[in-house]
Amino acid sequence: MSIVGHQEFWLAGSRMYFKRDAVASVAQPLVDLGVIKPANPAITPTLVQLKDSDGGVNTTVDEGLTSIDETYDITCNNMNLQNFSILFLSTPAANFAQTAGSPETITHSVIANHLFKIIDDDLDLTPLYNVNIRGIVQGAITGADTFTAFDTSTGIITTTADHSGGGLADIAVNDYIILQYQGGLLEANAGSFKVTAVGTNSLTVEVPSTIGAAQATLTGQSLVYAKIADAGSVLIPNTDYVVVSAERGIVQCVEGGAITTGDVDVYMDRNALSGDRLLAPQAGSSSIKGQMYLVWSRDNNDKQTVREARVSVTPSSSNIQIDDYSEMVFTVTVLSDVNTSGSAGRMLQFAGALPSAS
Repeated sequence: MSIVGHQEFWLAGSRMYFKRDAVASVAQPLVDLGVIKPANPAITPTLVQLKDSDGGVNTTVDEGLTSIDETYDITCNNMNLQNFSILFLSTPAANFAQTAGSPETITHSVIANHLFKIIDDDLDLTPLYNVNIRGIVQGAITGADTFTAFDTSTGIITTTADHSGGGLADIAVNDYIILQYQGGLLEANAGSFKVTAVGTNSLTVEVPSTIGAAQATLTGQSLVYAKIADAGSVLIPNTDYVVVSAERGIVQCVEGGAITTGDVDVYMDRNALSGDRLLAPQAGSSSIKGQMYLVWSRDNNDKQTVREARVSVTPSSSNIQIDDYSEMVFTVTVLSDVNTSGSAGRMLQFAGALPSAS
């Protein structure tokens, strides 16, 4: 931190910048690895010696350097996806897009009394995350209808069909209905509801504390229902199933509830997600190569020295923990670049005064 004559004494920190080589011909940006522990070079020379055995004792008459390895163990506290792509030898983080608000009904095979994971029913059977579960049905639903208003202060839903006749296809008190999140329906007004009264072209339901504002101008919003007396039923939240985590897409079949081993239909929708969230672990090469700029800084950045080099970066270890800040460690190996005059890069003090000559 001080210059005394020809001597310079360091109290130094480090920062590493890395520009990865192009991936599939796509140029990569320069990234800042973030907070790292002070980085130290490990210089490993390989020597050969010429020995003279005259007189019965080997004596060294010459020594030569055949190779030199320069490596760094970079301990990084920045656990963002850019750094995780190096740790998992992944291609760079890619965009992950998930559209909000489109209602879906996905069939899942479940085991009674156990957890199950929400999975897309496409060919890839992709696990889903950050979803909203509006209701679950086991067996065939009795029918479907549309509703045009929802007075959330009274719990009265105005339906297109008249369900007051008491027939098999009609809704009765204690049946459950599912309102799907679509069109103009507020998200807070979607879900499973218990019917407490049936009138002419109207239903009255129990209103939870999380309900949204009243809606009087809905057009053709979807309502599905199943009578308890039928083979199928709209399952009861927190009685037949519990949404353990909508973000993780995990549901618990409650022990003693109505869910039996077999198929259930999950009425759900997804929350919007976007951005570079997706990695493909081990999809990259055996090592990641590019240009390194390793800066040693002193005196609040008044003095700075950079080590520039072409390098190979490989993951070494990670320590994800709760008692201290998590970290990951990369091994950085300096590579010789035969296309430049300085084959092992440069080291440059680009800021700060120099000590005097000795």
